[in-house]
Amino acid sequence: MLTEVAVYDALKVLQGLCIPHFKLAGYYGGIFVIRLPLEVGKLSHRDRLEIVDKLSLIHTYGILHNDIRLDNILIRRYDDRIKVYFIDFAMSKRTSN
Repeated sequence: MLTEVAVYDALKVLQGLCIPHFKLAGYYGGIFVIRLPLEVGKLSHRDRLEIVDKLSLIHTYGILHNDIRLDNILIRRYDDRIKVYFIDFAMSKRTSN
């Protein structure tokens, strides 16, 4: 039986057609992880506010990401809206409150 990583590697030529583009895929702590790049395209003012809103939500849970850059923000576009995901919390810290 092929692992998911082997399957995605075998389907690499289909990335962008029916398989999403991956920056990285593999197992971490026994969990299969896929890292996708930021969608290509300009971000509107509304999109940027959505990113800030989601980061603020993370902060309300007492977590500071400490490595905010485009590689660590995943964006999925739905018509005129976006869904934002933050990844790679390796450098994150808890706030004192």
